[in-house]
Amino acid sequence: MIRAAARVMLTQLTASPQDPLVRYIADRGHLLLTTPLPPGGVRSVRVLVGVGEHDTITPVDDNRAVAATIDDATFIVMKNADHLLHMERDADFADVITRFLHHRPLTMPDTVTTPSNTPPTRS
Repeated sequence: MIRAAARVMLTQLTASPQDPLVRYIADRGHLLLTTPLPPGGVRSVRVLVGVGEHDTITPVDDNRAVAATIDDATFIVMKNADHLLHMERDADFADVITRFLHHRPLTMPDTVTTPSNTPPTRS
């Protein structure tokens, strides 16, 4: 998976006519320099916040804190995953997104689902 992620990132960075470092800073740098969430949080939109249980880039607690700023957010933790859920657990990730969009229960093996304002429960 690390090789796959590195290929994706390298492809994206080298596809730009800009210097790859300039492109990376332009794409990601604003996240370090600005507050990514609007004051007062997010309202009036359904939101699914997902994280891998082993994510060291944006840890579970950080994601839970983001979800807590969004009214009625749904928060999931996928077991046996790190930061790139869509690559590491692609079929499960697609299944969770489909369930969310169709208002079906999200709980499945190896996934912890919880409203953002409550402690997690294990399934």
